[in-house]
Amino acid sequence: MFTIAFQKMGILMEIKNVLISEPFGWKIEIGWNLLLLLLALLTGLCYGYFLLKKQGGKKIDFFDYVLSSLFAGLVGARFGYILFSGGRSGIHSFLDIVNPFSGGLSLTFGLVAAFLAGFLCCRVKKLSAFQVFDATVLALCPSLLLGYFSDFFSGGGIGTFSAGLLWGVTVDGRGPFHPLFLYHILFAVISFLLLYLYYKIFRKRDGETFALAVILFFSIKAVTVNFEPDVFFFFGVNLPFVLSLLAAVFGLILFFLIRFGFLAAFREKKEEKKQKKQPAYQNIYKPLLADIPQAYIADQKTIADSLRSSEKVEPLSDNQKIEKKLDSEDEKDGTDH
Repeated sequence: MFTIAFQKMGILMEIKNVLISEPFGWKIEIGWNLLLLLLALLTGLCYGYFLLKKQGGKKIDFFDYVLSSLFAGLVGARFGYILFSGGRSGIHSFLDIVNPFSGGLSLTFGLVAAFLAGFLCCRVKKLSAFQVFDATVLALCPSLLLGYFSDFFSGGGIGTFSAGLLWGVTVDGRGPFHPLFLYHILFAVISFLLLYLYYKIFRKRDGETFALAVILFFSIKAVTVNFEPDVFFFFGVNLPFVLSLLAAVFGLILFFLIRFGFLAAFREKKEEKKQKKQPAYQNIYKPLLADIPQAYIADQKTIADSLRSSEKVEPLSDNQKIEKKLDSEDEKDGTDH
């Protein structure tokens, strides 16, 4: 149990993280943060499946996409934490690296790795990556909201010291600090409302919602990373801040290219060049063959094979050859007379 207080606002809360203690006699504790993380995962899966099903996605494609993205996301999140922990990760062996409970995870690197794996899965399954990503970012917002609440119940999400902040938070009398968990919760709520309204009302092409989500997430990250207590500096440069800004600029460029049709025009030109490289007869007959049902083609092939097999003649024996020769000679003599 710990105490969180917004002293200047007169708010005091006692947080009991443990939900269930020693279930079935096991010496373990199940906290609210674990329950909220599981609920976040379940919410994202259900809402994402609902959105993709409305777009005509297949169940097997959805679960392949989710499994590959989850695995890559966990690996990327762990790698990002170790890389940017600045030597404070407590990693001393290979077992510490693969153990996610020995240290922490990087949300930013996890999301980037998950979307890269999702993109590769879409390429293999021949799905529209932008269409899938639009549904993914909408499903991700409620999951992030519940995940940030889990930070609150675990005592995490506390930023740097700030003495004059009106909404500064104290933890067990220490502080005041920037309430990062509160910033993140507000960000998740506002982002979901903006993305949902844009997806339903203003979206013209697939991928616009995803690009807008990239802009929002990394813009907020560039701001909140300045309030994080453990920031990785590379030669005096706040590296997470710089990378977040670059990612936000990338999202802005991507949104511009998709919204105004530049990316669609590039794809059309690429398809035209591909068509020109094909032989002329393929360009003429390919559309005609595409209109013929495949079942009809298979039936015609079966009929042709059966006719060819019935037309096969068995080889004649020696006696049959002699008889045939005599018959032909008799027919010749009859015609002469």
